[in-house]
Amino acid sequence: MTRREAAAGDRLIAVSGLRAGFGRPVVGPLDFTVDRGEVVGLRGPNGAGKTTVIEALIGEAGLFGGTIERPERVAIAYQRQRLPDVSGLPIAGTDIVRVMGVRPDDLPVPVRGRLDIRVDRLSLGQRQLLFVGVALAAPAALVILDEPTNNLDPEAVAEVVAAIKDGPKERGILLVSHDSRFVETVCTHTVEVRP
Repeated sequence: MTRREAAAGDRLIAVSGLRAGFGRPVVGPLDFTVDRGEVVGLRGPNGAGKTTVIEALIGEAGLFGGTIERPERVAIAYQRQRLPDVSGLPIAGTDIVRVMGVRPDDLPVPVRGRLDIRVDRLSLGQRQLLFVGVALAAPAALVILDEPTNNLDPEAVAEVVAAIKDGPKERGILLVSHDSRFVETVCTHTVEVRP
């Protein structure tokens, strides 16, 4: 698919010459943008630094070169690759939905029926779908998903695909996934990440 020129106000993030890492650069230089209406996939072999790129964008990895430009008022919803450790915490899906400002009706159908269950009592796949669903339903212009299909069965992956394709067109999505079929299905374009 060809990229369109971004109209004024459509650019959610612009990365130019990014070199990032922890203690030293492990990825880059890298250039890409995410505009409203786009789903951009970061591709590359294991260890290429895809997650490090995301961590640089949110300020958790060091920036050793280049620029990251984002309009001040662009809210970000971020689904981490590793699920949060909630073992022993009396937190239910309803608590997460409330904190994130998400309407339960905007969540994937399988998540809605489990919102009252403590998160630490959900299976890994149910937890993953909850956190991915909350990120996709959050009131954010830019959604960042790091391995959203981890721990998901094919039916749950189909729910994520539907949530991405049927979601608001005024947002942009940046994602990392090892699932090439998923990337080809949902992404408007991809960016190759090399160490």
